[in-house]
Amino acid sequence: MIEEHNGKDVEEERMNQEEAIGKLSGYTYRIPEGVERNPALFYVERAGCGSYDADFEIVRDHTYPFYTLHFLFDGCGFFRIRGQDYFLTKGEAFLITPGEEHVYCNFTASSIGLICVEASGILCGDVLMLLNRKGLCVFRR
Repeated sequence: MIEEHNGKDVEEERMNQEEAIGKLSGYTYRIPEGVERNPALFYVERAGCGSYDADFEIVRDHTYPFYTLHFLFDGCGFFRIRGQDYFLTKGEAFLITPGEEHVYCNFTASSIGLICVEASGILCGDVLMLLNRKGLCVFRR
């Protein structure tokens, strides 16, 4: 924990965390002020919903720190993880665990609609790994 000197060090630390998350994710992100985290809880880092046009692609390396669950509500696309390629369609979902290199993108010129939840915390791993039994990372209808 950083010692507070007139509030500057705490504010600087918060801004550094927001900048690091923004660089990692490509999104502007604001950490709520006054929120204390309990590391033993299931903590939602970010959730979102969007529809993306052609040329949508996300590539992440082993430094990606979150458990992430994606649900396709429209379109179709590809998901690559653990050296395996998956073709996904509307109604299917996929799970990413921390430290796994992965890529996902839309199929050719079609759009893709995604709902995603990025989460962390000690219990997060326990809960989501129940879904990830036997290495399962794609959930079909």
